[in-house]
Amino acid sequence: MKIKVKNEEKIDKAIDLAQERAQVRRITASDVTACVKIVEMRLASKGLPKNLWVGMRFVINPCCQKFPKAYKYCPESTIVELTRFASGWFVTGVCRGTCTEQMLTLQTRFTPEQAQAILLHAQKNW
Repeated sequence: MKIKVKNEEKIDKAIDLAQERAQVRRITASDVTACVKIVEMRLASKGLPKNLWVGMRFVINPCCQKFPKAYKYCPESTIVELTRFASGWFVTGVCRGTCTEQMLTLQTRFTPEQAQAILLHAQKNW
C-alpha cells in the first residue's frame, strides 16, 4: 500500500478496511493529517532539513493511552505507518494493533547525514 497523505478518500477506505468491525479507538484521514503536521514540526524543531526526511518511517497511534499495570489486557487501536518519499508523506500500512502510550514512534535509524544535521543544530542552539 502506498497512498499519498493528501488523498483523504483513499486513506479513509484503507482505514475502514482495517477497522471494519472495531467499535472503539477508530481514526480517520484527518487524524493522520494532524499527525503528519506534528511529525513535520518535530523534525523541523530538531534541525533536520526536509531534504533529509526521505526514507523516514513513523508508526502513528492517534488513540494512544496508558493503562495501569493492574489492567490485565491491552485493547487494540488503529495504527498507521507513514513513510517519507521524495514527493511527500505516504501511508504505507494500516492495521489494528495493541494500544500503546506513544502517539509517534520512529521506525528507522537516523542516517549519518541526518544525525550530523541534528548535531549541528544542537551545537548552534547550545
